[in-house]
Amino acid sequence: MSIRISEILSNSPVSFDSALNTFIPSEVIVSLIQDDCHEPLCIVKEGQAVAEGQVLATGSGIHSSVIHSPVPGVVSGFISCSMPSGKRVPAVKIKLSGEFSLFGKPKQKSNWNSYPAASIRRLISDSGVINTFSSPYPLAMQLDASTQLKNDVIVAVRLFDQDPSCVTDRFIANTYLEQVVEGAQVVATSINASAVVFFKPMDLNIEIPVDECKIKSFVLSVDTSKYPCGGQYDIIQASKKNSLGIRELNKTDLFLDSGTALAVYEAAAYNQPVVDKLIHVSGNAIAGQGMFKVRIGTSFRALAAECGGFVKLPVKIIVNGLVCGLNVSDLDTPVTKYVKSVAFLTKKTFSYNIINDCIRCGHCRNLCPVGIKPDILFSLYKKHRVSDGSFVQSAALCNGCVLCNTGCPSRLPLAQVISLLKGSRNEK
Repeated sequence: MSIRISEILSNSPVSFDSALNTFIPSEVIVSLIQDDCHEPLCIVKEGQAVAEGQVLATGSGIHSSVIHSPVPGVVSGFISCSMPSGKRVPAVKIKLSGEFSLFGKPKQKSNWNSYPAASIRRLISDSGVINTFSSPYPLAMQLDASTQLKNDVIVAVRLFDQDPSCVTDRFIANTYLEQVVEGAQVVATSINASAVVFFKPMDLNIEIPVDECKIKSFVLSVDTSKYPCGGQYDIIQASKKNSLGIRELNKTDLFLDSGTALAVYEAAAYNQPVVDKLIHVSGNAIAGQGMFKVRIGTSFRALAAECGGFVKLPVKIIVNGLVCGLNVSDLDTPVTKYVKSVAFLTKKTFSYNIINDCIRCGHCRNLCPVGIKPDILFSLYKKHRVSDGSFVQSAALCNGCVLCNTGCPSRLPLAQVISLLKGSRNEK
């Protein structure tokens, strides 16, 4: 089941023509966990001078992402810090000093087409690219898994945002289309994919040059006026309606968003590690809003200052969308590789957000596109009966659309509980 986006959001997302570079902070706080995998090993020490783009932490092989210094400077300490994911993780503080080796310097494009597939995958791994299509995951690990498959793999590229309140992926597709297309081709080449399919919003007026692509490519238009439409499940369902002469997508295919494809392009074309992010900053607690190119490790407080500062005290800071995002409470939370948007919101926005008991209305069941029963899962979780057979197992089917939360008149945290249940099953 899908619902109109107008039923979820009172205002349409704002579009932007360009992104602005934020001021470089005097100190950055770089999380040592930038994805949903294992913590990499930190290889720098306090007092050590580091260059822009220098490796700070790395994992074993390609089983966690490489983390680079976003600025030149000196390692001023190690702390435990609250992150946009809601978790408290170790981080390294770097005090700005010295000269930039990447920022503002001329770039010379390399010929990635001449590299073997394995070398391209290694380059992507060394650049620390995170796939932010859904949960943040090292792209190199997904590429390695794709090469192990015996069947052909299709690369699916979503050119819009999964959360209807976000505009970052759509902005990237509209502004950096050539780079996004080439980045998708890099990924496809690295795993010998059979095809690339770009999922484009019907109302996004762009022409994707599929005829010029090395790997055969196709475009499918998606009606983004209805939600959900951008999750893996939704993309697979949309592929079933295609008349392109290729097979339907399945879960073994590789799913990317615009931001990931752009990061791959920067890595392959210019050997550029991931040291910054394009982030949409908005909300009624700040004077303005905008699309910004932000250094990893920049605080949310600094992002608010870039928009003219606070006009009212924010009671919630929502990361990555009003529908699917998370609330953080600390203004000094730093930007990580998986942040796409930050919204600073006043109490007025959430005056209705009071949790009550379940009234058994069934809205969550009716809205769920994959047919699970969020109210029963929530009840089992509250009663500490998380090992109760098939009902708890059904949590694995959740596609993360959060429609159950949106439709619940009691404001129960249904999606959050289901996410916890999924996590407990994955750890077994």
